[in-house]
Amino acid sequence: MKLLIAAAACLVATSSFADTFKREVPANKGGYVDGVGFYDRSTCSAEAMPRVRINKEPKHGKLIMRPSTGPINRDNTICKGKNINVMYIYYQPEKGYRGPDEARISYSIMTSGRTRGGRGSNTYKITVK
Repeated sequence: MKLLIAAAACLVATSSFADTFKREVPANKGGYVDGVGFYDRSTCSAEAMPRVRINKEPKHGKLIMRPSTGPINRDNTICKGKNINVMYIYYQPEKGYRGPDEARISYSIMTSGRTRGGRGSNTYKITVK
C-alpha cells in the first residue's frame, strides 16, 4: 500500500482542521484513504499515536484503522522524511459493490488521557471502481 503518501496528511500538533478528500479504490479490494499523525514542528519529534474515531460509517463498506509509523511527507518542513506515529486509514468495500460511498472521522492527540493541541475531522468521498 502507499505508505509513503500517508504521511502527507500528517498534522502539526497545534492545528485544527476539517477537510474533505476524494478517494478512488478498486472494487472487491479497497485501499488506502488517509494517514493521520502529529509532530512538533520545532523539534521534528513524533507525538503520541493520534486517537481516531469514526463519526460516520460508510454505507457500502468499512474503514480499517492500522497504527504504524511513517515518514513526514510534507515539502514545506525541515522535518520531511522523519518517522512519526501514524494512524493509517483504509477502506474495504462490500464484495461486488461499485459506486460512491462516504465516511467521516475525527482525530485528536492525547497526552496523559487528555486532548492536547491538534484535533480535527475529515470527510472521505470514496468512489469504488
